[in-house]
Amino acid sequence: MDQFSRCRSSLSSDQVSAILEQLKFFDFCGSKIRAMDHEGQRWIVFADICRTLGYKNANNEAKMIPSNEKCRLEIGLKNTCAVCINKNGLARFTLFANKEQAVIFRDWAAMTIFEGG
Repeated sequence: MDQFSRCRSSLSSDQVSAILEQLKFFDFCGSKIRAMDHEGQRWIVFADICRTLGYKNANNEAKMIPSNEKCRLEIGLKNTCAVCINKNGLARFTLFANKEQAVIFRDWAAMTIFEGG
C-alpha cells in the first residue's frame, strides 16, 4: 500500500509532512482550492470545487465522473483520502454543471492550476 492509498492514521508524522508539502494551494474568488501532482498528473480536490461552485454533496456529484478521471489521494488532512479529479474530469464536470460560475472556474483552473501551477 503506497502513501496515497492509506488513511492518515497509518502514516508517520514525517509521511504526513511529506504529503502536505506536495499540496499546492490556489485561491479562486476567496475559496481555497487544493491540488497535488500524482503519477505525472495534476489532481484537484473535488470537494473544494464543489464547495466553490455551491454543490452540497461532492460524493454524489463525483458519480458522474469516470474512474479514469478521478482518484482518491491522501492529502494529509483528517483521516480520509480525498476524491480528486484531473483536467479531463474538471472539463466533464463543468460541461454538465448547472452553475453559471462553472465555466469561469474551469477556465481559471486551466490557466492557473493546470498550466501555470
